[in-house]
Amino acid sequence: MGLAEWFKSCHRKGTLDQIIDPRLKGKIGNACLNKFVEMAISCMHDNGIERPSMNDVVWGLEYAMQLHQREEGEKDFDLENKGEDDVVLMNDNHSTGFTTSRSWEGETLNSGLTKTSSEQISTTNESIKGMSRIVFSGINDSEGR
Repeated sequence: MGLAEWFKSCHRKGTLDQIIDPRLKGKIGNACLNKFVEMAISCMHDNGIERPSMNDVVWGLEYAMQLHQREEGEKDFDLENKGEDDVVLMNDNHSTGFTTSRSWEGETLNSGLTKTSSEQISTTNESIKGMSRIVFSGINDSEGR
């Protein structure tokens, strides 16, 4: 069995925790891990037309990184506020990515924009799809570095 088939098999059985690098356990949040796994699975479709474009892969991985950074910030925030902040991340099968719901003392935010504990605003997948053009803009430069 190849590595890709082993990964797919573990994903189907729900045993991905057994193949995650032990150095990552406890250091990566569930939302980030779920997005990363979602991207990996989508890249392994047998039919090439079902696989995401590189543009989609880049923004998906950038989104996973944003989720990780947000979760890291929330760990610090939670220590200060002793759990007053409640975050729910859920996979929405009808859209691309995750929707976020957050509440602060009775105020609830449900939108494409997510207010984080550090008062940063993070955009949804729709607005970061074009970011890979910026990331790979150096490829189009004929003079190079």
